[in-house]
Amino acid sequence: MRPRFKPLWALSNAAINIGTISSLAPKNSRGQLAHLKRYQISLTLAYAVLQFYGTPWLQEIWSKKEIYFIGSNQYLVDSLYLIQHPIPKQNARELTGLPELRPWANPTTYALGIVLLELAFGFPMEAIHPDASDLGPGGLPDALTELRKARRLALMIEERDGEGLATTIIKCMRYDAFEPEDSRFQECFYNDVIVPLEICLGYMQ
Repeated sequence: MRPRFKPLWALSNAAINIGTISSLAPKNSRGQLAHLKRYQISLTLAYAVLQFYGTPWLQEIWSKKEIYFIGSNQYLVDSLYLIQHPIPKQNARELTGLPELRPWANPTTYALGIVLLELAFGFPMEAIHPDASDLGPGGLPDALTELRKARRLALMIEERDGEGLATTIIKCMRYDAFEPEDSRFQECFYNDVIVPLEICLGYMQ
């Protein structure tokens, strides 16, 4: 059965246990999320984008902060939730700190690529300092610094886990991939993101 996200209804019970994707468990002896669990959550997130793309449930620009685990089994893949009410629209510059020039065509899939990268690498992007090769002219951050850093980290994942996940992450972040107005978005996204992740997960089970 395909994993599906569930909208997070308004919570009135203060005793409900809420966790975020930044506090995932169980973890291994080095404090990192178990490898198989990372892939399961990555696939669930990809299905969530496929399910909610273009609806009020999923903002055009989102991040791991909009993902929650609810209840006593909060770290099970099938307990992933989205917030119920979208946060008021903000532009890309307000949310990312980037100049008006954006390194993506589709911010929804770009956001997925970043979260998949963080899950695979085990660290939030903001905790990883940019390499000299990530910087722009004069050695200063520019509009493409985050994208360069993400691609560099994806290549490191490719060396560790093979090209399946790394290629999927880079595909999500590519400027010309998954144009928002593309009527074939769901078909392309399923073939280029869901299927490779399912294959990767299948090898591990």
